[in-house]
Amino acid sequence: MKFYDYEELRGFNIYDSIGLYYGFVCGVVYREDNVYVKACIRVVAEDSVPDVDLLKKMLSSKNISVEDESLDILVSLAREHGLDIPYKVVDQNIELVKGIFPVSEIELIDEYYEGAMRKGVVLLNTPREALYRGRKVEASSPIPLPEKIVGKLVISKKNGVLGRAYSIVIGPGHPGLRVKRLKELKGYISWLKFLSDIKKRDPILYEKLAAIKDPLMHRRIALEEYELLVSEIRKRNIPEKIIKEIDKYIVSSEEGFSLFVDIPWPKIFVVNEIIIVE
Repeated sequence: MKFYDYEELRGFNIYDSIGLYYGFVCGVVYREDNVYVKACIRVVAEDSVPDVDLLKKMLSSKNISVEDESLDILVSLAREHGLDIPYKVVDQNIELVKGIFPVSEIELIDEYYEGAMRKGVVLLNTPREALYRGRKVEASSPIPLPEKIVGKLVISKKNGVLGRAYSIVIGPGHPGLRVKRLKELKGYISWLKFLSDIKKRDPILYEKLAAIKDPLMHRRIALEEYELLVSEIRKRNIPEKIIKEIDKYIVSSEEGFSLFVDIPWPKIFVVNEIIIVE
């Protein structure tokens, strides 16, 4: 179990036990009975502010030099010359405290990276956001529909953040969820070795794959190009089982590491704004 101080937790997204977004960490409160986490949300509100451009035009029409003056000077000059201050409505981001909850409501905390950006999640063991929205909390089996799952963050109660939902896959007796790991790997696909093995058993398939990237010109393909490579392979209607085989030809610093992990559907508890699995 890892512990975090406030600076490490600040900005982490908070989700309730049924996968609904509650807010983000914006403070910690220490009381005699417990330690509490403060959750905030950002809202957009309309606000009236002086219209600087129009104000400058009005002053310039009075032959008043206003080229580099600050707003407070412009307002003073306008009042000095009996001009009404023009206003305009703008959208403003406001941070509001939504709630405070005890640390006993925290199921898990985990951090992860997407690209170079550090992110984190706090998963609660209570349906706090569902109650806030007035939603009934009922146990139900998630439905395996691609449009409801692809791209969502997948969190394991045992292992923390796994990655993002990639596709629905098929296994004996039930479907499953394929998750693309978020962990950035340094390594490559041994493209020449992969195609050499394909050629031994299916020369026609080899020709199709070699037309995507010539293995003599591209003996290795950087892992950063994995998605683009897979996309090109799919355009040629090559079976998914062949795409899955590419994982065996990934060379990285972590032995046995796969870019994807498959989860049997019975182990998926919740599909909402995030996906929660066993």
